[in-house]
Amino acid sequence: MAERVRRSVMRRAAALTAVCGAGLASFMLGTAEDALAGFHDETYAHAGVSTEGMPPTLPVFNDQSAGSALFATRTGELYLSGMRNSGDGNGNGKVPAKSDPTRVRFPEGVRIVDAAGSSEAFSYINSTSYMALDDQGGVWTWGRPLGGASLIGRGSISVAESYRVDRVTRTADGSPLPRIIDIERSENQFLAVDEEGTLWSWGYHLNNLPRESNLRDRGLPAPSNATTTSHSAGGRCEGPSVKWHTVWGGNNSSAGVATDGLVYSWGFDNDDGLTSGKATQQCPILNEAANRALFQAYPEHYHAENGAIYDESSPELNGALVKETLALRQARYDAVVSAMQGRTLGVCSSVVGKQMVDEGECPVRQFGYSARAPRMLLQNGDLYTWQIKNSLADPYGDAFLGRYPSNPSGNTRNSWWEAGSIRRPEVAMRNVDYTVPGISSMVALTRDGEIYGWGRNNICQAIGIRSADSRPCTQDAGNDSDMVVLPTRVRGEGIEEARITGIGATQCATWAVDHEGNLWGWGAGTSTGRLYRYCSPNGSTGGYDSEGYKLYDKTLATTQRPFGEPVATPGTALRKVR
Repeated sequence: MAERVRRSVMRRAAALTAVCGAGLASFMLGTAEDALAGFHDETYAHAGVSTEGMPPTLPVFNDQSAGSALFATRTGELYLSGMRNSGDGNGNGKVPAKSDPTRVRFPEGVRIVDAAGSSEAFSYINSTSYMALDDQGGVWTWGRPLGGASLIGRGSISVAESYRVDRVTRTADGSPLPRIIDIERSENQFLAVDEEGTLWSWGYHLNNLPRESNLRDRGLPAPSNATTTSHSAGGRCEGPSVKWHTVWGGNNSSAGVATDGLVYSWGFDNDDGLTSGKATQQCPILNEAANRALFQAYPEHYHAENGAIYDESSPELNGALVKETLALRQARYDAVVSAMQGRTLGVCSSVVGKQMVDEGECPVRQFGYSARAPRMLLQNGDLYTWQIKNSLADPYGDAFLGRYPSNPSGNTRNSWWEAGSIRRPEVAMRNVDYTVPGISSMVALTRDGEIYGWGRNNICQAIGIRSADSRPCTQDAGNDSDMVVLPTRVRGEGIEEARITGIGATQCATWAVDHEGNLWGWGAGTSTGRLYRYCSPNGSTGGYDSEGYKLYDKTLATTQRPFGEPVATPGTALRKVR
């Protein structure tokens, strides 16, 4: 058991090294002597500075807190900037948004290897909660999800207690929480996978919490391995239980790959594979859209008992009429699922403590959900995207597709599986290493070390410059004033010539680091996330001090301000910040 945890930490170190440079391996795998001494106060600006200088501070891979940003160091420290009205981790709930980043105070000896934040409705004016994973498999939480302070996994606690970070130690049945190798977030829900492949979940029950038998809020972790065969929010999880290989959080839905190699999903914006709309799904269920694409791409792994594969180009899956074709494909899909379910696919048999991607041989490398927009990256580098929405007037998923659909509506079952449909998984980009989402845009790193972005670009968050013309990043920065439809190379300040080794994002700001340790940032300086899909540059709203800083320029660091100078504009073109 200890060896599997050690290997998990090794994998996580390698993944984070890609984002934070070579020094981050020592952040997770070094000895106690590696820790940087001299931090005495609660904000970085007033911290003591050791003779070796400040450790590298870089954003965590995928932080979806709407008004704040999380930063990690190579020595396992964690910092929080921006809005801290849901708690700074140290017992304070009224830290000004523009104050210097707060170091979250963990007990001595605790080293953080992953962290994530998430906000209700992904809007800065709402409550935010955070979770972190240490190198011993311990889970730590603080903040306030929708439903109250007692839903962060520590039982019944006060609001004041929720402002302070503490460890999640016990489960709903009173037993100790096992060692955890992966943590994920989905709005007001917390997800954690242990080394045996059990998914533990807790938080606000509505829409996104995978459950087993009830609709109640969950203040302590409970297992969520049971699946269902029924598309609905009600009822019980009557399907078979699975062992999870990987689990992936998302905006308002989540997904997992079981050790049988199949994709299951759940949440508010779930794609049920049978209709053209969205379906609220609280029990994990087979994601038919994703699995059909998976079967097509990897016939060597997915086939029926008699060896038959799912190949839509095959004459045996194409009839004289559309109705006949659909029936043939449905029957073959069902046959492949029947052969796979309940078994173990060898390449997916392990339980993976990944951070960015699954680096193994299991076909799904990465899965994600933005606002009504799923995406699936396969090990061959093909990035599939599709969209879940009710009508052309529903704008939620538009920014994330990254391709032109030949059938934008797809409102009938006949059009659902047409090539090019907006709701059918299709390849938007090839040769992809991994992706990171903002609230309104996507960024992808290729295997060649190049960065491409698409989606809303009103503050340059997609590609680092305004795409339409030469306007500054915050001039006429309406939410839809600049849209990048297809993956476009990120540009500016020499980044095109650099070999990029890692990318990271919070809701409206993006970072990239190259093999020499240079760091670039673009998008939000002070802008914040709003309503699942927008970056708002409007500043304080509704009595909240929302203009917290997301980007810091380390090239302007001083002894008095070692974190660097904050980028104080709502949005910024791509700039080198270290």
